Amino acid sequence: MVSAHILSKSDSYWSSVNCFAILEQPYEERCEFVRRAKKCELSTNLVPYLELLACRFRCRNQFEELVYISLLLFFSFELMICLGYVLHYYYTPMLRAVARILHMNDHLAGVMIISIANTLPKLYGSLSGLELRALKASQLSHGFSLVLFVAMFSGGLVCFMRPFRMNSHRTIRDLLFSVYGLTLWEYISVNDGVITFPEYLLLILVYCFYLFVNVLDLYMQHISLKLLRRQIQLRTTNVQAIKEKYYILVQDLRLGTPCRSYTNSICNEFQNSKKERCLGLKLCRLKDWQRANALIRAFYIARAPIVWLCAIYIPLVDHERDRHGWCKLLNCIQICLNPALTIAIMSRGTSMSSLYVLYSLMLSLPLCVLMLLRSDAGVAPKHHSMFAILSLTGCLFIVQHLVKEISLILELIGTLRHMSPGFMDVSVGPIANGLTDLVTSFSLCKQGYERMAYAAAIGSSFLNIILGKGGNLITAVILYGINADAEMINICCENAFILLILGLLSMLLLISLFKFNAQRSMGIYSMSIYLLYFLFTALVMKWTFHKFQIEFSFNIHGSDS
Repeated sequence: MVSAHILSKSDSYWSSVNCFAILEQPYEERCEFVRRAKKCELSTNLVPYLELLACRFRCRNQFEELVYISLLLFFSFELMICLGYVLHYYYTPMLRAVARILHMNDHLAGVMIISIANTLPKLYGSLSGLELRALKASQLSHGFSLVLFVAMFSGGLVCFMRPFRMNSHRTIRDLLFSVYGLTLWEYISVNDGVITFPEYLLLILVYCFYLFVNVLDLYMQHISLKLLRRQIQLRTTNVQAIKEKYYILVQDLRLGTPCRSYTNSICNEFQNSKKERCLGLKLCRLKDWQRANALIRAFYIARAPIVWLCAIYIPLVDHERDRHGWCKLLNCIQICLNPALTIAIMSRGTSMSSLYVLYSLMLSLPLCVLMLLRSDAGVAPKHHSMFAILSLTGCLFIVQHLVKEISLILELIGTLRHMSPGFMDVSVGPIANGLTDLVTSFSLCKQGYERMAYAAAIGSSFLNIILGKGGNLITAVILYGINADAEMINICCENAFILLILGLLSMLLLISLFKFNAQRSMGIYSMSIYLLYFLFTALVMKWTFHKFQIEFSFNIHGSDS
């Protein structure tokens, strides 16, 4: 029965009240509160966690809330397993295949392909459910914290996992561009308190110039190789010195050095591929299951749903596997299923959803039948690389929803444990949104592409500087403009900025001291920069330390006006 307290509230109250105000309500009224509050519906992605808490599980005390939190933690761990599987077995192989098709080297592939692809799920997730006029201060602090996590922690993890030889001028150039982008952003936001569209356009132009310089560098390297080949063929003097220089440039143009253990595991997994055409539907190899202990078997069972979903939904494009991952029957099914399922979920809740799916099937069914009739099961077709488009959309779609669910779970757990929203926004939130970059870097390192992983960490951090919190900044500035008030700059934003500048400059010094050899000690130092920020933020929220503040001497107008 609905209480009089709930009935007394007006419609304007239910449309504006924060969903997490449920904690201020009595346990008996929480279910009705969740069902009436409009923002509770808007803040839900796939699973209505608050409705489960208040209406399905009907938690009536703190102990039952702790049990529910334990279930959420278990579910988030399952989602992380799914995220790791998608990124390791489908996402990174597909990006490597795209880089090979475009004739990129490790560095350019990391800076352009990997970094942009890692940002797309966050950008889509933000734009799909963003109240653009309500861009909060914590979201800009979240953006700086995310940059710090990607640049320092993910980049440090790469150096710690697989020490490697860096390219000197490219690494220095990337770090200097990141420092310049950070200082320019900070100057624009603090100078007059307003981020205007021309100022933001300047930031975008800086990033475009950064990409142009990287592409031009690769092009000039190809020209240098042609000149060296010509000199070697003409048999000029100092041929040996020219050959050494030539081999150095060729080595730098190669796309990674695949890890032997990883390559051997792939060969062993697909050595009987002529008899078993669709091994993607198998949970694991029979030998692995027989040799595994109880914990490993539990891991195989936990990832079973995502294994089957990915095998049916995402085409596998991996040039290091037999037939490049081609499976005739499965790939033909995916031509129809991949776009139809994506459109169905994206347009759910609309009256035109069924019509969109029907149009998709009408377009994809003829292609499916044509490929089924004209392709060979034993050899990948020439146009198999086009499946990378379906693989990209499928991976980004799944990754975006997995990251969104993990973020919502962590936000709910923090709220139920009465943690500060500011602390959650600048500490736990960036970690959840940076999981894509972290797991991608881990996967690339494990497969022997550490230079690509480190370039992606720096490139992603530079791109996140421009986009803000997953794209909120770019959209809000272009459509409305943002006024940077004192709160916007002070919520741990300057703390992250100072540590970022110190971290990037100190990394420049360490790289030079180690003669451009990435060492494990350098990785530990880089990760400790982010851990220091996390500790400092926790102490600031506990009022043990005082955060850095900027005193504004001009009139400030709110961004929500």
